Amino acid sequence: MTVERPVVAVLTTLGESHLARMATATEVARATSVAALPVEARRRCRVVVLRSEANLGAAELAELPGLTDVVRPGSGTDNIALDVLEARGIRLHRNADVSADAVAELAVAGLTVLCRRMGVGYRWLLDGTFAKHRLMGEPLAAQRVAVWGAGPIGRALHRRLEMLGMDTGFVRHPSLPDGLPVFDRAEAMAEADVHVLAVPLRPTTRRMVDEAWLAGVAARRPYLVNVGRYELIDQDAVAAALQEDRLRGCYLDPVDAGLAAETDRFLAATRDANVFATQHQGAQRSDVRGVLDAWAVRRVLDVLSPELGGN
Repeated sequence: MTVERPVVAVLTTLGESHLARMATATEVARATSVAALPVEARRRCRVVVLRSEANLGAAELAELPGLTDVVRPGSGTDNIALDVLEARGIRLHRNADVSADAVAELAVAGLTVLCRRMGVGYRWLLDGTFAKHRLMGEPLAAQRVAVWGAGPIGRALHRRLEMLGMDTGFVRHPSLPDGLPVFDRAEAMAEADVHVLAVPLRPTTRRMVDEAWLAGVAARRPYLVNVGRYELIDQDAVAAALQEDRLRGCYLDPVDAGLAAETDRFLAATRDANVFATQHQGAQRSDVRGVLDAWAVRRVLDVLSPELGGN
């Protein structure tokens, strides 16, 4: 009698060698979403592997009746219905720290681009405009940075900024770990030159950067750096603040294909402003992806080990 192998749904990109290793012991179903999986694969799926590009909300989880484990190679969980996982006893496996330094590196790079007005200059080059006298920058090290969020990414960013000799601290929050430099919220809003968003997307953080928030920081005309989720900002309010010179610049990393229309609208509205955007590239570094891909395969094989005979 043929024994069915457990189905593992891979809703992200993994290296072919890693997929091949997983396929030696399991049945791998590759798709971009739960809805795109074959019906039989959904019925038999035991493990889902995903990053930030796919959703695993209540509707998607309802389509996976046999799911026992979710493997998330990275840190964010705002695309996963954690309450449903808990209610159903589905285990969540994360490797939150591996990508943190790469995301922090990108945040510093994005801020550097803003401080030197490189995004503006690049857009002008595309239009055939040469006006370097209008592209006067300012020193990165002179900026006072407020970090919103003290998870792995926020802490990694703080370490990098400290090495650059920059004045940086975390905006006070009840869950802030002891021993970190802290800004009271009012102090951060009034005195920080840079605000870095590194908080998860939750109902309390969705559109946290709105018109009221921007009015609170307007006196300092800060830079805004978002390496969290796109939905942390009210894009219309941010675009207006850039147009009205209430922000010195804005860097957005979390731009995904599903946000194409919103992104096009934002970039069109801020065409002459100091704006830079990237395609959610925080963890897109070869060494990081190699480590996370290998970890994901090991985790899948470990959780399924009892029925795979210890393979």
